[in-house]
Amino acid sequence: MNYWIFSNKVADYYNASKWDTVSILKSKRWYFGKGTPNTGNVEDGDQVIFRIYSNEYIARFKVRGGYTRDPNDRGAGYFRMAGLTRYDPGLPQQLIQAELSNQNVRNKIIRVTKEDFDQIELALRVYTKMVGSGKPFPGINEINHSYSVLEKIFEVGRIDWKAALMDLKAVYLITDTSNGKKYVGSAYGDTGLWSRWGCYIGTGHGGNDGLVRLIRRRGLKYARRNFSFSILEAMAKGTADDAVIGRESHWKQILLTRDRDHGYNRN
Repeated sequence: MNYWIFSNKVADYYNASKWDTVSILKSKRWYFGKGTPNTGNVEDGDQVIFRIYSNEYIARFKVRGGYTRDPNDRGAGYFRMAGLTRYDPGLPQQLIQAELSNQNVRNKIIRVTKEDFDQIELALRVYTKMVGSGKPFPGINEINHSYSVLEKIFEVGRIDWKAALMDLKAVYLITDTSNGKKYVGSAYGDTGLWSRWGCYIGTGHGGNDGLVRLIRRRGLKYARRNFSFSILEAMAKGTADDAVIGRESHWKQILLTRDRDHGYNRN
């Protein structure tokens, strides 16, 4: 098996033609001129990382078959792409370029090593942890995010969100957008809001009786489709647990969430 970096111009540079990055990703066919160096050396099953010239690495894939001449264009051919994985976010080229064995940044097809591949993948994981995919942390008072958005944030472990929530005690609100019903909960103890909300991302219900019954009946997809999370009150880590629980009870009373017509709280 060989390892390669294929490079192309930024999206829309070639105006939606078969040569353009958008078309390549959509059709899963990468076109090259017949005189492009290395087209004859790329083989079925080879691993490829997709690079935008002087910009970033955006995907990886496996070559399926060899170089195929385009019957409608005598000067061109293509490689079929299998197992395409898009990077979200992409990895800036300058973060890893100096570490690669092949410093050629101009050719469309360059041969690299498995070690190069591994370094790029490792750098991507570290970079994703640092800047993350999904939405950046908006500030405590601006949190009003759907389950599916939070699921992505927790999946990659966005550092900005984790740093803000892990040492935070809080009273939070879960809203069922399909019917307006609400659930008031609290995060206290040593685990913080990051850990507490992580329980919901894993289960959909966080172990709360009213939500457990709902998710058992409707499935996790119900939470993904309908739940929205926000913060009613944020408190410092040093706040006494009893004080947090007291504020939780206050908000349950204000929002009538113990009433089955209005909410999912059962205590």
